[in-house]
Amino acid sequence: MNWKNIIACLGLVGVITSGCKSAEPVKAEDTKTPEMTAVAEEKAEQTPCTTEKTAEAPCSTEKVSELPCASSDTPNVTPPPLTMKEEKKPKTIWANSFLWMEAPKLEVNQWLSEKPETKGKYILLEFWNTWCPPCRRSLAKINKIQEKFGDELTVIALTDEPESKIKEMVTKYKNVEYPKTALAIDTKTKAAFGVRGVPHVVIIEPEQGCVVWEGFPFLDGYELTDEKIEKILAVGRKK
Repeated sequence: MNWKNIIACLGLVGVITSGCKSAEPVKAEDTKTPEMTAVAEEKAEQTPCTTEKTAEAPCSTEKVSELPCASSDTPNVTPPPLTMKEEKKPKTIWANSFLWMEAPKLEVNQWLSEKPETKGKYILLEFWNTWCPPCRRSLAKINKIQEKFGDELTVIALTDEPESKIKEMVTKYKNVEYPKTALAIDTKTKAAFGVRGVPHVVIIEPEQGCVVWEGFPFLDGYELTDEKIEKILAVGRKK
């Protein structure tokens, strides 16, 4: 079965566009209560952390403190609710799009776990960094995905940071889980996908090695859910 012919069956794909849009910079107030800070940090996690230095980037990797991605000061705008005449916003991704195309070759620098078995299985790649709040939150999500769908899908977490940074992250943030998935240091695959914002997730089907899902897993309206993963796997079971 051609993957292009099952787009309607999946019901998963919106319009894919490259680039990163963000709100105009908002000046933080001089004083913040703990409650205000907590709310700001929660909202900031709805936007990926960009890995390039641009004026429009929601979170810059340029270090201005020990935590480069200063989530409490990240601009965030909640879009107004849709009316009957309005259409759903096109899906934005912070990487080059390979949807329904053959994925670039997985070529990691170093495996930090055992090299996983991928033959005949779907592959979920997550590009992430320790300094990125949405990435840290996403680790628990991909751990659960691996646990639930591990018989049919292999989850691989890819970071361009050394292992020492991962251990430091777990020590610093007590509520952050260590990746229980396959784990590797990678710069080559990330460059091949043109990843500019993290976390970025790609799901690859096993037959032709084509990308069947891609994007920021917490993007409003386009979240990566267990239901979407189940639909993807169900298509493979019918083939």
